[in-house]
Amino acid sequence: NLGKEAIAIDLKQAEGKVLLKRLIKELQVDVFCTNTLPARHKQLGIDYENLRQEKKDLVWCCISAMGLAHPDVPGYDPVIQALCGYMDITGHADGPPLQCGPPLADLKAGDEAFVQIILALMERKETGKGKQIDISMAQVAVSWLHTFLPMLDMGSPPSELKRSGNEHRQFIPVNAYQTKDGFIYMAIGSDAQWSRFVKQPLFAPLDEERFTTNEGRRKAKTELHKSIKAITQQHPSDKIANVLAEAGIP
Repeated sequence: NLGKEAIAIDLKQAEGKVLLKRLIKELQVDVFCTNTLPARHKQLGIDYENLRQEKKDLVWCCISAMGLAHPDVPGYDPVIQALCGYMDITGHADGPPLQCGPPLADLKAGDEAFVQIILALMERKETGKGKQIDISMAQVAVSWLHTFLPMLDMGSPPSELKRSGNEHRQFIPVNAYQTKDGFIYMAIGSDAQWSRFVKQPLFAPLDEERFTTNEGRRKAKTELHKSIKAITQQHPSDKIANVLAEAGIP
């Protein structure tokens, strides 16, 4: 936000509406953005058709909960996360739904608005025309859930598309493990990585035939997680990190 300047305009007053249109016209505004509830756009005089009368090539962008097709639906990031399933897949399997730490729906909506505005400005150079951009927080949030669809093709039952804590739903072991002075996260995503992992003297006790394939490790994942924790909790995080680095394990 460095370098931004701001003024307050009361758009509930006729004078405010006139001032806004004057600013758009006299300052030759390129882009107008709003996150006001769409149902209030015409009342406040900020709808696309009204403002483009002052500048025909105006790029107009609205971010709302469900888009212009649902003008009366309000929404904030945590509610969108709940609505779109984020909370159902965040947290531990035996715990309650949790919202993600960062406001992902807000951030994704902002990213989408940025990209669409840049594209509209580039198109305007070719066509001389402005554009109405409609960003739905719900739609952009759902677009980030596409990573779950391939899991169904990989043989995961719908029951696996739930909260899984720090574990990976397919690859074992991928988890956070307690150490002597904290926690460390390791991600073994292939049988080759597992082979290098158990060649390290610290983890050699886990070198069993039944663990050589990911499928075998999946079948015994509860036991395996406990066995890894039994080793890591005896050593400081730095030591475990060095062992993993030597084995090429993330």
